[in-house]
Amino acid sequence: MNNIFILLNPVSNMRKLFMQAISEVLKRHGIDPSADTYYLELRMPSHENFTVGKVGEQILVKIGDTVLALDYNQGNWFPISIENKLGKTICSFIENGNHMIIPFRFKRCMLFQGMLVKKIREQNYLENDEKQNTVKGFETQT
Repeated sequence: MNNIFILLNPVSNMRKLFMQAISEVLKRHGIDPSADTYYLELRMPSHENFTVGKVGEQILVKIGDTVLALDYNQGNWFPISIENKLGKTICSFIENGNHMIIPFRFKRCMLFQGMLVKKIREQNYLENDEKQNTVKGFETQT
């Protein structure tokens, strides 16, 4: 059982691309990604809604009906779980102060992060065009 869990690598390329894409969307809408609290919901006609929110060390990213929960720690975002209409999948957890992953589930989190980055780019959420994007909720604290 001990070989099922391994230490999480904080410099994964997919996680870096994911963090960069989400951070860029937040910055383009005037939100500091390192703020303690924020909420941003973007809607575009004929696209899936995109929502990102943070309270303390918890970050939730939602696109369509899928939610990715992350833990924010020392500037890194660690995927914790994915939830959609099929259920919730736990892909990592914290044990004795270390982020640990469940390899066969973590792959699903990484695939979702890659899909999310692709959708963010395809659906022009990296653009700050007020005619296309509507910021429904917006709250920041530093």
